[in-house]
Amino acid sequence: MLEDYERVIHQHHVVIAEGNDGLAGILVLAQTPDGFRVMNIAVHPRLQKTGVGKTLLQFAESEARRLGYESIYLSTHERMTENQALYSRIGYREYDRRLEDGYSRVYMRKKLVHDAVPASDRELVLSRLIRAPREKVFKAWTDPELLKQWFAPLPYTTPVAQLDVRPGGATLIVMRAPDGSEMPNRGIYLEVVKNERLVLTDAYSKAWEPSEKPFMTLILTFEDEGGHTRYTARVRHWTIADRETHEKMGFHQGWGQCADQLAALVEKM
Repeated sequence: MLEDYERVIHQHHVVIAEGNDGLAGILVLAQTPDGFRVMNIAVHPRLQKTGVGKTLLQFAESEARRLGYESIYLSTHERMTENQALYSRIGYREYDRRLEDGYSRVYMRKKLVHDAVPASDRELVLSRLIRAPREKVFKAWTDPELLKQWFAPLPYTTPVAQLDVRPGGATLIVMRAPDGSEMPNRGIYLEVVKNERLVLTDAYSKAWEPSEKPFMTLILTFEDEGGHTRYTARVRHWTIADRETHEKMGFHQGWGQCADQLAALVEKM
């Protein structure tokens, strides 16, 4: 047992809460491949139901936010129904039940950020917290060689990226399908605020020549959150039918995959 405790102390983040009479509680946190996890939380029996446990969980959530995580995870024995009820009251939701090391466990997750909400019935929106400074995320959108590395959802590629990053500047991005067919996307920049905001539209093929069929305007924002980036893409369409078409084309899956590829790139830059 002593060796197990020594391993826990060396491999995880251990927080000890002290009261007037000594040890009040203990919290064990870990960054795992699945996310930020509460590995263990315990409160001295005489201090249970006094708020110590909630305080420890609030600290865990603040640490998860500081490190750039959008959710926090924990698990408990399925017979610990009182714990499950407490976790549910403070925002945790069950997402799995399974047998682990001979114990039936309930797995719960709490989202630490709210989903971005479309501003109208003609808008689609995607938001991510990317664990990299916004300068890097902005650069990945405005440097052609970087954009080619993440812009198209794999196995599609981006062989061409011509970016004149200034208001009125033209953009040409070509995506290539696995069968070799190419999809050119032309537009212009309407607004450029370095490291903060980009607005593009396909209403013009170049300044100021109208395109044959305007489809959308893209508003990108890059907000600082503790050294990380709140990346939000709002896509506004000319009509509800255009929004529905874009959604059926796989907006959420495709743009979500690209956002993951963008994050993977900038987090190692």
